[in-house]
Amino acid sequence: MPESNAPPKLSAKLLKYFQFFVSTSNKSMLHPNDWGKFYNFISHAHSLRSKLLESDIKRLLVQEGFREEYASQLADVYDHGRRIIRVYNGSIPDGAVDEGRAAYERRIEQERNGAVNNRYGR
Repeated sequence: MPESNAPPKLSAKLLKYFQFFVSTSNKSMLHPNDWGKFYNFISHAHSLRSKLLESDIKRLLVQEGFREEYASQLADVYDHGRRIIRVYNGSIPDGAVDEGRAAYERRIEQERNGAVNNRYGR
């Protein structure tokens, strides 16, 4: 699916955090304070349930004057940050296995198989 040229939409609240980050940060190499502003933006994107994707963030950053390669790296950090928050909050990221749940399901299946086997004298 081709990417739209329309800029991604940010809610008014989230736009405030994004604009604060891009207007006060070094666009070629983030200072530790800049990273704090970016993490704050990521946190608010999550709490506001933003649907922005990694590709949206990259496009927004490029539009704001970040080099394409650097915007890609920051967009990757955004994606990882959102995933870390989801894991911290108890959800399992795409492709990951909840080992506790998997062990529980294996135990239940073994108990069922054992009960079936005992019923038939196996």
